[in-house]
This record gives sequence, structure tokens and C-alpha cells, in this order.
Amino acid sequence: MFGVLTALFTVLVLAVTSLQHKYTDVYHGPEFDGAPTHEFIIGKGIPSAIASISFMYAGSVAFPHVEGNMRKPQQFGWMLFVANTLVCGAYLLSSVTGYVAFGDQTVSPILNNLPNLAIVNAATIVIIVHCVFALPVMLVSASLELELALGVMPGILGKKKELAWRVFMRTVTMGVLLGISIAIPYFGQVIDLVSAISTTVVFFMVPVFCYVKLLGWNRIPKYELLLCGVLAAIGGVACVWGLIDAIKSLQTAVQLGHG
Repeated sequence: MFGVLTALFTVLVLAVTSLQHKYTDVYHGPEFDGAPTHEFIIGKGIPSAIASISFMYAGSVAFPHVEGNMRKPQQFGWMLFVANTLVCGAYLLSSVTGYVAFGDQTVSPILNNLPNLAIVNAATIVIIVHCVFALPVMLVSASLELELALGVMPGILGKKKELAWRVFMRTVTMGVLLGISIAIPYFGQVIDLVSAISTTVVFFMVPVFCYVKLLGWNRIPKYELLLCGVLAAIGGVACVWGLIDAIKSLQTAVQLGHG
């Protein structure tokens, strides 16, 4: 609930503040270099956008654990639909209002476009706290596999030692990841690069291949095969094109000396 409320608060602050402080001929803040320009569709940016957007749904790695701990697992499908609808709505609200306000001058993270107001600083703080608390959820699958491989289980260590080792290992893991994110320059460009290589393949291509492999070509209706082909093609294009665009963006950032 805390994560939902903090994310909702940040999205609302972003949307309202962006529209209140957008560029006009009469008034514009110092954050603008001039009048921003807008394009309805930037074709060359679509593949890299797909790569970046897919990274936002990386929390799906925890879905099996969520389903396994639900009181009514049969409602998982409905829960997944509602959750994805809310997430998509939040992203649309943030992206549309932000781009309307700042156009081609939109930066990442978009909170850096907003003026230095108390409400904006509060939104920045709560979203940082939200990310810190959400990170362990993203690491559930990897942490469980590592703990299983190292024998961190109640039957081997006992409940108290097992809990202590889990807390220690996951804290160290979070510390290492935090250190890496701080140490790596041009972090935004690196995330785009990682997204293009990994998430497009994991979310668009691997599920399709596994689905076809498990059921077999002959047991899948033709319309589903067509849909699978479309999804795999989107993932392939987004991976290759997004990778090229991410490398160019990283190269430009390195040359200019900023991320």
C-alpha cells in the first residue's frame, strides 16, 4: 500500500506541476532553454521506447510468488489486469503531461524538469523511498535461487539462523546494487542499453518461444500463432534497433561528459 500511495502521489505532483509550469510566451521558468518543440510521433524513437517501457514491467518476475501467496489464486488474472491497467495509466499520465509541458526539453528523470518547490522535493523523496522498498521485490527470484544454492534453508540452519542469513545476504545485495548504480556514470543510458538487450527478449520473445515449445505448433490456433509472431517480431526489432539507439545515446553522453 505504501508503494502504491507514494507512486500515486508522485504521478499527481508531476502531472499537476508540469501543466502549471509549462512554457508560455508570457511566462516560462529558467528550466527552459527556449520554446520547446513537439512531435506527435517520433518514429526513430519507437524501438528504444519499447525497450525502455518494457523495463518498467520487470516486476513481473515476482508474479508467481504473488500468486502463490494469494488467498484466492483464481483471482490472479483479474488482479494482473487491474495492476497493469493502473501502471499503464500512471505512465500515460506522467508521459503525456510531461511531454506537453516540456516537449523536446524533457529530461530523465522528468522530475528534474520541475521547478524547485517543496511539493516537488517531497515527491522526489517519497519516490526514492518507494524504489528502495520495491527493490527487494524485484530481487525475490534471484535471491531465492542464490539462497537455495548456498543451503540457506530452515531445515539446514534452523529458522533463526536462516532468517538472519537471508536478511544479511539481501542487505548486502542491495548495497552492492546501490553502489553500482551510484558508481556508473551515464546511468540512464546504461539502463536503456540493458533494457534493449535483456527485457525486450525476456518479455516479448522468450514467453512466445516457451509457449510454442510447450504446446507445439499443431495445437495452437492460427490466430494465436500470428499474434505470437507479431510479438516476437516487435521484440526483435525493439532489441536490435533499441540497442543501436542506446549505444549511440551512451556514446553521445560520454563525448559530452554528462549523463
